[in-house]
Formats: sequence, C-alpha cells, structure tokens
Amino acid sequence: MEYKSVKIPEWVYVNALAARTDLLRRGLDAIPADVRDPRNCPRCGSKMEPLADAPAVECAAGCGYRQDSIDAAEGVGLGVLLGLGLAALLERLPNKEQARPTPAQVKARAAIAGIRRTAKARGLDKLTDEEVESEIKAARRERRPPRAKRP
Repeated sequence: MEYKSVKIPEWVYVNALAARTDLLRRGLDAIPADVRDPRNCPRCGSKMEPLADAPAVECAAGCGYRQDSIDAAEGVGLGVLLGLGLAALLERLPNKEQARPTPAQVKARAAIAGIRRTAKARGLDKLTDEEVESEIKAARRERRPPRAKRP
C-alpha cells in the first residue's frame, strides 16, 4: 500500500485520537455497516466490487473511490479512521442524486476500470507513450475491415 503524508491541525489530531479510543472501546460494530463495508459507492452511488490484489473494494463505475477492509485484529490507524469519516461524509452529502452518473456513464466507467485492471495484471500499465501509441495503432489496424480491391 502506498502512503501519503498530510498536515492536519492539532485539534483534528487530538479529536482523531479520542475518536479512535472511543471506537476501540465500543468495537467496530458501532460503525454503521454502510460505512464500514459499503455495497454502493458513497461518492457516486454505483456498485462496489472487491479488488483481487488487496483486501479492499472499489467503485465499479471507476469514479476513483476505494476503501480498504477494516480488521480489528490489525488495529485501527488514524488514517483508516479519517478515511471512514470521509466515507460517512460522502454518504450523507445532500443532492447526491444530482451527482450520480447516468447509466451510460456508469457503463463507460466500469469498462475503463476493467481495462485498467487487465492492463495492470498484464504489466501494460508500465508502457511508454510510444509503446501505447503503437498498441493503439495495432488495435485500430485489427478492427479496420480489409479494403476492397479495385478490378
């Protein structure tokens, strides 16, 4: 897993530590199931699907939302806690219906997410720009119907 550093105000850090203490005292079941293990993306409302290479789920529509599985045995880090807070916030934002993608957008995003997973599995996500262009040209040649010969 890749990590990033984020500066937060001291009061946010103190609140996060207190929230983690409360959560560990109450248990993970105190977190609503739709936040702990979402079936629908809290960002766009599309279906969530499990990742093959990590204990996590991601948005099937490809909006970019991902959430790792939470295991009490591994402990609950502040990053996980802050991520759950963001998930809960996204889930409860008003006007989510307006932000939901159309069925065509969901289908397109799901297709792109599938292409990205396949590319990553085959190592194609590491191609140079020139190699990508070459792959595109080859795919276009294969799709192009043969030209009719002139008599």
